[in-house]
Amino acid sequence: MDSTVTDGGGQGLPEEVGGPPAGAAARRTPERTVGDGLRRLLGHRTDASRGHPTHGGTVANLEAAWSARDLTYTPVAVAEAVRREPGLAVARRLTVPLPDGTEQPLADLSPWQLVNLRPATVLGLPARLRTAYGLTDAQLSLVGKYTLQHLGYDAFRDFLRGEVAPGVILAPATMHPSWPKTAAVLGLGRDNLRAVAVDLDARADPDARRELLEECLGEHEPVLLDVAVLGGGDLGAVDPLAAILDLREEFGRRGLCYPVHADAARSDVAATGELARSAYVTEQHDALDRADSVSIAAHRAGPAPQPAGGLRYRDRRQRDQALLGTGAGSFGLFGLFGLFGPSGLFGPSGLFGTEDSGGTGDSGGIGDSGGIGDSEGTGPTPGRALFAAKRLYAALLTMARPGDPFTVTTVHRLPAERAAGAVGAGQRRAVEEQLAFIRDRIVARSDEELLRDREALALLRELGPDQLPVGYAFNPVVSGEPNTVLRTANELNDRVRARLGVAPLGAPPLLVTASALDPAAYGRPFVDAFRRRLGVPAGDEHVPVTYLICTPADPRPTDPATDDLVPRIIETLREAVTGCVEEMFPAS
Repeated sequence: MDSTVTDGGGQGLPEEVGGPPAGAAARRTPERTVGDGLRRLLGHRTDASRGHPTHGGTVANLEAAWSARDLTYTPVAVAEAVRREPGLAVARRLTVPLPDGTEQPLADLSPWQLVNLRPATVLGLPARLRTAYGLTDAQLSLVGKYTLQHLGYDAFRDFLRGEVAPGVILAPATMHPSWPKTAAVLGLGRDNLRAVAVDLDARADPDARRELLEECLGEHEPVLLDVAVLGGGDLGAVDPLAAILDLREEFGRRGLCYPVHADAARSDVAATGELARSAYVTEQHDALDRADSVSIAAHRAGPAPQPAGGLRYRDRRQRDQALLGTGAGSFGLFGLFGLFGPSGLFGPSGLFGTEDSGGTGDSGGIGDSGGIGDSEGTGPTPGRALFAAKRLYAALLTMARPGDPFTVTTVHRLPAERAAGAVGAGQRRAVEEQLAFIRDRIVARSDEELLRDREALALLRELGPDQLPVGYAFNPVVSGEPNTVLRTANELNDRVRARLGVAPLGAPPLLVTASALDPAAYGRPFVDAFRRRLGVPAGDEHVPVTYLICTPADPRPTDPATDDLVPRIIETLREAVTGCVEEMFPAS
């Protein structure tokens, strides 16, 4: 006998015969609490969307791609089943809307048309087959043996009749390592994970994405998933999600339809209040409810020792669609849908928020949007962490003094450098004026003074990385002349990283790591622009540029109660880089 549970949206769903797995009853309430907290955080409607916690962002990304792959190929399986199975013959008259506005019988569509139906059309197929033709679960189960999950790629490829190339995933060059892993686990192949080059702010370049989409359209390569990264990677860049979604609509009208996933790896992109978040990042956050799926990694939004992530589908039917044809008896229990596993709940739930807080700010969980202030309970808000990162960025910009044996260049440009039309002497003058303003009105101020200065606070919002962390690089100055050789600059930054990889005893709690900007991955425009700003524009064109990543280990580095750690961090960096330059050039 089937029992019934309520899935959080108020709809009763049958559980499997024999009852839920051990421990499921205890998990159900916190799972739904977390899922509802994710809905509020991302702006999704309760009745339409559905989500659940995961062990972390990697698992959430894998599930999102797995679901999107099946979303793409499900119409092929349904069409084959309808054509071949006598028990589904009545559904051969089923028509579906095409991207060009016309409507045709599903069974008459070409493979290319089938893999390019709009997601909402695909997700509506099970209900239409049941209601329009009175098909039972037993009849729908006939579809199962034609699915990719049942057959595997080798057998399923016969249904594509040589008209459809292997599917691809688009993701920015700044993508998390989970995406290459996902391509491997799903059997897509690394060659079918297409990296989108970034612009001068390390955000996915819309023009580069357009070129890849044009290629997919021309080569009949279905786009299984288009990924926008919001705050992930070593540079904390937030991709232009709103523009990516608009581009999806444009290509959809031309017959290339695909789901869009927002990898909000650093959940502070959703959780931070507008006090520290730039206008650009706010625009991308406001577009989250248009993405088909969103993954987050809550443990990266400030200090948190345990892994915690989550996945939210804009349309709850996407969570269910992989089970098309397996019978309604499998519906209703989160553990049967996702990849998070039965043991991965209470840690994530504790970090996301409790029943009382709902992740809305009382617990300091990811849903906390309370400006920059610390919340009572588990620790600092993501807004506090981002505010601190921007203050550290401002201090790095202005740390080099006349006569210092080094220069410092932040990976992220100043607003004056990003301004349209600013070139040559005019741009240099604007940059100098902005640096002077930052030095006097931001770096030299306490938090309280800064919060009272609306003009300075407005600029602070637009400074630095879109999200954590802060990237920068040093370049030695020898005999008064800045170095112009890339390998020498790389050596200096490697030495600083080695010296401060673990903070010296008595130094401020600071973690300094390093990464590299590889032209093959990020694209020449971004890397070359950074090299020019660093002062090493020529030579070694294919050599990656080493840069440092600064992450204060104290969660509140600008809090007066901690004796304002930012100046202490800057002095620690100054001593380290000066010592390294002296080691490299002892006679200078």
